[in-house]
This record gives sequence, structure tokens and C-alpha cells, in this order.
Amino acid sequence: MCCIASARAAARDDGHASLRQTLYENMVRPPAPAIAGGTYFTYFSVPGRPDYLMRSVTFVRREAELVTFRRVTRWAPGDRQGGAKIPGNHYGVAISRLNWIHFNGVNRRQTGEASIMAVQWAPISEPVLVGSAFVLTGSGPACVSVIMRQDVTRISMRRALQMAHIVRLDEPNVDQLVASFAREA
Repeated sequence: MCCIASARAAARDDGHASLRQTLYENMVRPPAPAIAGGTYFTYFSVPGRPDYLMRSVTFVRREAELVTFRRVTRWAPGDRQGGAKIPGNHYGVAISRLNWIHFNGVNRRQTGEASIMAVQWAPISEPVLVGSAFVLTGSGPACVSVIMRQDVTRISMRRALQMAHIVRLDEPNVDQLVASFAREA
């Protein structure tokens, strides 16, 4: 216990406490993002492989003005098509600035890389978020297209996590609107 207390005291006295407080306050200040809490499927383009998408599952949680997320990406055996090499377990906060929703966080897996994604509502009648993200690939960070759709079928968390893997655009279980956006990107 004394070690934890002294570490906290050192953190408070390191000269960066006000910077950390300012950063936190700016990250969570209004307006809150215009996104409902729930389960979303997040599709990332795969660099050099236009017929494939990495499907991740994102859980969005709203607590008044604070919107947090957890995004899970799996690399299943057989996903040799150039997708994620390392599973992702991203946690962070979503903020709204200039009509964009920014998902900012960190991968809690061994890589610990930043998780950065910016999306906005597509100008169509269906609720679809589109934008860009930085992802870690085998050759380093890459900027890729991203598409998000909320799951409205009330799928179980277990089934949603099972669906987080590389998919081909022509697979019947891939949302056709997502496939259409991916082909346009």
C-alpha cells in the first residue's frame, strides 16, 4: 500500500498534473458524440487487399456526456489474407469535434499502440459511419478506410466476438451496404 501511495504522490508532483487534467477535460468536454450506446461492427480496409475487410466489434457506452468504447479485433487461424497480425483490445473515449466522431484510445494488448479513428455519418438514409483509422500492420502503421454499423439484431456478446475476423466482400454474411461503401473507398 505504501508503494502505491508514494507512486500516486510522485505522479501528482511530477509537474505534469495540470497538463494531464487539461488533456482529460478537453477530451470529455461537450458536445458528446451523436452516437448511441450499443454494439457496432467496425470494418477496416486491408492494405493491398481490396477484396477483404477486417471486421471488429465495438461496444459503445454512454454515461451522460462521457462516451467510452471497447473495440475487439481477432486474428483467427486462417486469416492469412494480410489482416491484423496481433489481436486488438482497444479502450478509450469518443469525442465529437467539427462534425466528426473521434475514437481515441489505446490497445491494451502487448503492443500498446494508440487507437485512432475518425468517422462521420454518411449522407444517406441508413445509419452508417464512415471515415479513416490508423491501424498497426506487419509493416507498421497504415491509414485505412473504416465503416461502422450498429447491430440492431440484439446479437449476443459472444456471437459478436466470434464475428470479429477477416471477411471477404463477397461473403453472404457481409452487410451489403458495408460492401458497397468498401468498394467505393
